[in-house]
Amino acid sequence: MIKTPGFFEKEKNSTILTKDEGYIERVGIDEVLKKVSHWPSLLGINNEKPVVWQKEEDSKPDVVRIVKADAVRSFLSTEARASMAKVLLYAASRTNDYQQGMAYVASFLLFSSTKKQ
Repeated sequence: MIKTPGFFEKEKNSTILTKDEGYIERVGIDEVLKKVSHWPSLLGINNEKPVVWQKEEDSKPDVVRIVKADAVRSFLSTEARASMAKVLLYAASRTNDYQQGMAYVASFLLFSSTKKQ
């Protein structure tokens, strides 16, 4: 996502990017990607095995409501918000819990992902 053309132009004023206080620009995209590259594996995500995404209708209504609110608070574009909600619902299903701080971690999972992932 972070290497998608136009991503920074669309999201530069999003909450998630303004909280980094210029970190990404200081260390560079490649360094950020290197640091978070193993995070998907912590959730059991790998490129060889397709992810079975949690469906919104199979999730607890309170979790869906909070996830959607976190996605809106984190990103500006509809596409980024939808991706964020998808990752957060998956993480909530894997951990059987959801905490709002998970959105910050999920944003870095998204940054390091490609559309295919």
